[in-house]
Amino acid sequence: MEGFLILAISFAAYAQDNWIPFGAEGIPQKAELQVVRCDAQGIHIDVRVPGMLSRKLGTKGGEFTRLILTDYGYTTEIGKPQLPVIREFVEIPLC
Repeated sequence: MEGFLILAISFAAYAQDNWIPFGAEGIPQKAELQVVRCDAQGIHIDVRVPGMLSRKLGTKGGEFTRLILTDYGYTTEIGKPQLPVIREFVEIPLC
């Protein structure tokens, strides 16, 4: 019974998400990172964010909207807005 309850809550939370497209893409897509160039002169990384999800949250302080980039995190500074961020480790070769 516990497994069913957790599954039902997960579906209810997902149903509240709304896709905000930044272009023509009408269906949710993940952000993509791609190394375009890497040589002795530097590194060029292309980041493509086709959109993000939004979710309404009710708190003691009022109603807020959380912006979500699937598989990525958020800023964590207390008292500041919780905004999505893309954090990736990049290995820099020694030349």
